[in-house]
Amino acid sequence: SLGAPKSTMESAMDRIGAELAMAAPMGKKGKGGGDQMSASIVRSLRKSLREARRQRGAEAEAELKYAAAISGKVRFEAVRDGSGRVRAIYACSARKEREDCVSDIPGFLLKAVLKQIATDAERDPNSRQNLRPQNMALVSSRVFW
Repeated sequence: SLGAPKSTMESAMDRIGAELAMAAPMGKKGKGGGDQMSASIVRSLRKSLREARRQRGAEAEAELKYAAAISGKVRFEAVRDGSGRVRAIYACSARKEREDCVSDIPGFLLKAVLKQIATDAERDPNSRQNLRPQNMALVSSRVFW
């Protein structure tokens, strides 16, 4: 999670190690000659790696949003359905664009939200990490855009 001292990969490796340690004592040969411990380890590894890949994908997406915002390769269009939403269309490569559709936050409300996040950061030092633009793109596209 954000604010944690370990990277996603380190957390995944710790989780894999813990799951392997838990799976080892339970290993028994099954009726069909299959090794239940091996099957349990494989399931555990697949689950952990799938989660690490999902998390890394979300982080990469947040990095694309941040890079597009910094380089000015983003445009905003109001959604014309009366919902008050905004479509942020940003470049993710030379020829491709992606978009986020988020509720617009009025300036005065955005100031209050950021002030609250900063206040929380004083009580919880790990929350301060969420104020970084890349992390904000990950945890709240609405506030980021």
